Amino acid sequence: MKYRIARSICLLLLLSTSVIAQDGRLTRFDLFTIPTSKFTNAAGYSFKIAVDSKERIAFNACSSPFVFIYDTSGVQIDSIALGFSACVRSLEFDEDDNLLIMDNDERNIYRYIFKYKKLETKPYQKPEDWFNLLSKY
Repeated sequence: MKYRIARSICLLLLLSTSVIAQDGRLTRFDLFTIPTSKFTNAAGYSFKIAVDSKERIAFNACSSPFVFIYDTSGVQIDSIALGFSACVRSLEFDEDDNLLIMDNDERNIYRYIFKYKKLETKPYQKPEDWFNLLSKY
């Protein structure tokens, strides 16, 4: 009985859907470009990018201890000097559009509050610390 029902559902799905292939083109679209002069000694680029709900784009290259904030037109609207020289492991916005930054050594989590232009330091002890800062739920 179960086999007959499953077979009937699969047959209905196959008959009700038709696959139409369309020719498509892969197009390249650059929102904007970031000048490489901002990243000295960047032989091997390693980037972290995050975007918030207001379409602010946070960008970090491993070779530079800064996070640059851009708007969607490519204008740099802010920059954050990091208190460490290692690469950034994680870069994300929380639910309140504060920027969370974790250093590669996993010692601290930095939260940049845009409203006050303030960089807070939170200790990192376990993975739950990162996820609890990302979301209250």
